[in-house]
Amino acid sequence: MKKLLLKTLILIVMSGLFLSCEKENDLIIKDKMLSNVPMEGVVINTITTDVLINYLGDEFMAKFDGEHYYIMGDIKISKYDLEEHNKHSKLKAAGVHSRKWPNNIVYYTINSSVPDQQRIHDAIDLIESSTNVMFKLKNQYTLNYIEIVYDSASTYSSSIGMNRGRQEIGIADWATYGNVAHEFLHALGAFHEQSRVDRDDHIIVNFQHIESDETTQYQYKKYTEQGYNGYDYGAFDFNSIMLYSSSFYNGGWSMTDLDGNPFFAQRNNLSTTDRQHLNSYYPFIDVTIKGSTSLLNINKTGESFSWTVDFGNNASTACEWTVQNGGIELGAGSGTYKTLYAHYDSSLRNGQNEICVLRVNCPAINSSASIQITVKDGYKLYSWDSGDLPPIDL
Repeated sequence: MKKLLLKTLILIVMSGLFLSCEKENDLIIKDKMLSNVPMEGVVINTITTDVLINYLGDEFMAKFDGEHYYIMGDIKISKYDLEEHNKHSKLKAAGVHSRKWPNNIVYYTINSSVPDQQRIHDAIDLIESSTNVMFKLKNQYTLNYIEIVYDSASTYSSSIGMNRGRQEIGIADWATYGNVAHEFLHALGAFHEQSRVDRDDHIIVNFQHIESDETTQYQYKKYTEQGYNGYDYGAFDFNSIMLYSSSFYNGGWSMTDLDGNPFFAQRNNLSTTDRQHLNSYYPFIDVTIKGSTSLLNINKTGESFSWTVDFGNNASTACEWTVQNGGIELGAGSGTYKTLYAHYDSSLRNGQNEICVLRVNCPAINSSASIQITVKDGYKLYSWDSGDLPPIDL
């Protein structure tokens, strides 16, 4: 008995260590002692009917209470939102690719009724620290955003991917920061891991041990069984934060691995695959600086160099720029366009070059770029907004 207790204690300690390292994706959580992680889900306190709905181009079996549809356990969609969502394109197998948050930015607000708001900030830190996604508080001009609300019993998301206008994430008292992160990933476009098309190569779904009502059974079907033509990202991941635990019902486990063992979910970290998957949806936005071909050969009084910031397909003007010569700031401002002038400076004659650096920082998309500007033959670079030439001394 002592040896058994010692082995169990070592397993728990080692599990915590592995979850904090880069290879946590290799850890398959199957120990029953780790099964006390609360799972997301909607508690329905009213009489519902089972209905077949069309959601983003595909059919789902849902429960309907007269105002909301409930699918996949923790997705709660209002009648209005269902109509709005269906205006967008069809889902892909493991997530929504056509309803991403622009510029990788998720705008949000937290309802004052939500207790223990630190768990929300911890969930945001978890996602921001390892992906290209950023969260920003909404302002009065924000059109599309998430409102985190309090629900006494349920933890859910009201949308897969970005909705138009307001969308909800409901947080119950028992929800941890990991549960909140799970729902954020739904709102970013991710589905449950056990719904993958290739799941039969990795797990067994025992429908005889799942509640027999049609809606619950339907939630355990693969995407191909629901008519999808999508794809799964990476390999099946037993450590994904989007995976549900096996549940015991009617004398057996709802899901097991291929050896018949139950598995239990973790809500501590994004797995390696979770992070890679999210970054495939929201890749790093590269910023480049474009300018005239005379950039490295500015040597005539009044010659100008106009530059622009290129965000690729992500239009934005939210950037700041500085031009520096060593530690001396020659100009600063914001926007995507600026004209710089070269002007003769006698102190720089005799073939000496002035080396300046133009830096562009775009915090709105978490990106930056810089280029070197060489001003030759005794001419100095100035930032000037008027039509006249800049003065000799800056």
